[in-house]
Amino acid sequence: MLRYRDETQLSLYRFGHRTAQWVICSECGVLVAVLCEIAGQLRAVVRVQSMEEYFPRPEVATNFESESVEERLQRRARTWIGTVTVSPPLVQGS
Repeated sequence: MLRYRDETQLSLYRFGHRTAQWVICSECGVLVAVLCEIAGQLRAVVRVQSMEEYFPRPEVATNFESESVEERLQRRARTWIGTVTVSPPLVQGS
């Protein structure tokens, strides 16, 4: 479950292919999580570096620009958290 206290502290963005919703801290600008609905199922990836006091890990550079939309969604379906609830539900951005 992805739980937050104050929606005003979050900024929601969609980039590029608009297949995912990026959840960013409005106060400090840190990426917290990314949400994506695939085949009717909400999936997510949480950026552990945003919780560094609990999970200190170094950044690993990634680049998925060469993926097609279909390849991107297949990778997310394989590797992202597959049972996600957001509480309270976020208003989906455009």
